[in-house]
Amino acid sequence: MTDPEKGWVMESKEPRYLVNYFGIRNRLGILNENYIYADFRTRVSGCYYLIHSLIDYAAAHHREINDIISDADLRTIERGKKKGDHGSFATEYKVKPAEKKVTIKTFEAEVVSESDGWKKYKKSDRQKTVTVPYFIDYYPVSNVKLPFAYLLTINDPRISELLINHGIKLEKLDEDMKIEVQQFDVTELHGASRLNQGHYINSIKGEYSDSTIVFPAGTLVIRMAQPLANVAAYLLEPESGDGLLTWNFLDRYLVPQWGRRFNPYPVSKIMKNTYLKTIPFKY
Repeated sequence: MTDPEKGWVMESKEPRYLVNYFGIRNRLGILNENYIYADFRTRVSGCYYLIHSLIDYAAAHHREINDIISDADLRTIERGKKKGDHGSFATEYKVKPAEKKVTIKTFEAEVVSESDGWKKYKKSDRQKTVTVPYFIDYYPVSNVKLPFAYLLTINDPRISELLINHGIKLEKLDEDMKIEVQQFDVTELHGASRLNQGHYINSIKGEYSDSTIVFPAGTLVIRMAQPLANVAAYLLEPESGDGLLTWNFLDRYLVPQWGRRFNPYPVSKIMKNTYLKTIPFKY
């Protein structure tokens, strides 16, 4: 560490990182990481004893764990049934340190400049114990309201299959229906300048507007009164940092062949509790 006073920051907050994904599924996640500078035997033994202790704890507290999970599912379902207010979804975050600092045994690092201009850190043999702020408490600074249900206005097997693979329950309209919805009108869409896991990750700006539209039979419906409503919101909200838009699933539907404007965002939000005549979606 070159400047411990700056603190220790946990930057991986998005659901794409495994432990966070368990959280939005209303499940408990444990992050198992081994000290990179320990020898192989120590790392394997540390992993073994951690897993062993977790299994012992889960066996001893299985009723408590089951109650916590069942309660989280029930609260998520009930939130989706409420009239008027279905909760909110955070689109931007900031982070602040935990109340107590943490003590870390570490090594001093040296900065090494590469020929291409990049810099990397090289561990020295100088051991050091530091007490630093731990930046782990993320809080929202921008929110949007969650809907009663989402309507997916495109028929794309890649997307429906993805939603099903996540475990999200899908339905489809059984007849044409005139529905009052909220739509997201895109004003800016930018892809990242560098590839990330084979994708130029998108960012978007826009505004919401209210409309009354006739949606045809077969339109996909994702109700929020289901245990995986939070997963659905992360995938379908346009301003989500880890959704379908972020990972380029919707590019072909947003950018027209000609002109500078954007096509409508292909997911509409039903904000009010609305009767929907639906049938189960079978892929």
